[in-house]
Amino acid sequence: MFNAPNKTIKKTWVLPAVVVGSRAVVYVTFEQDAKQREIRIDMQRVTGRWRITDMHYPGGKRLTQLL
Repeated sequence: MFNAPNKTIKKTWVLPAVVVGSRAVVYVTFEQDAKQREIRIDMQRVTGRWRITDMHYPGGKRLTQLL
């Protein structure tokens, strides 16, 4: 996951996507240092395939801001 060594992530849950037309939102929850954290993944269908358009990390950072 974002900004964390893989060995500190203990559990991961991926909730079913909420799909509206050609857009979708997926929430991924994981446990790190005995705390639950959540990432929101925004997706868009492009030519029949789902593509990530942005990721919202704990603490308010976004993938599009980091690139």
